[in-house]
Amino acid sequence: AGSEPDALRRCTACAPGTFKGTTGAEPCKDCPAGKYSAAKGTTECELCKPGDFQPSAGQDECFRCSGPLTSAPGSDACDMCATGYFLADTATQATVKNCKHCLEGMDCSAENTTILNLNLTRNFWRASERTSELHPCVGDGRGWSPCA
Repeated sequence: AGSEPDALRRCTACAPGTFKGTTGAEPCKDCPAGKYSAAKGTTECELCKPGDFQPSAGQDECFRCSGPLTSAPGSDACDMCATGYFLADTATQATVKNCKHCLEGMDCSAENTTILNLNLTRNFWRASERTSELHPCVGDGRGWSPCA
């Protein structure tokens, strides 16, 4: 395990970016996208950590997501909005353009917040779950408030 035969049939450690979990003459395999192996002789690949990604197979490292984007463990792309941002249009994928910065009254303390699951902080309301337009809770002077 973790090695393959070379041209002279000698065991050679699997190269970084590859793995082999069994013994025998089979060659080492590339780590799939979303996984990596940094060392020689690996018997299994590691998942990219949350916030990291690897789009290609056979790699020895993952890349860090940047800007308003993040990822789940084992991702091959940065495909979620990071903490502090929300996906404004759920019909699209999370991109730098589609992840919007959360404003006062929005609770974006969790990754992968979308317009549909966007929570509001106390004393704010919105007309529907599909709008990002927030309104403060202001009474009419007679005890009525849209937040009551």
